[in-house]
Amino acid sequence: MSNSHASQVEPLGIDHRTAAHLRWIAAEIQDALDDPRSSLPHEEVMATMDAVIEAVECEAVAAYQRSGA
Repeated sequence: MSNSHASQVEPLGIDHRTAAHLRWIAAEIQDALDDPRSSLPHEEVMATMDAVIEAVECEAVAAYQRSGA
């Protein structure tokens, strides 16, 4: 870590691992923002996930019932 970077990080009480994590998460966010693919509307994603969750729950109930419990 450079001296100038260390002087910025130390007053905040951020250790090396935390600073590395912050750099990583910032890069991940920037990658997502720069992604040229079209985004999906939140409602569409939630509808798909609700259907997946319901299917898993139905299968769990069916498996429980088949077990004779």
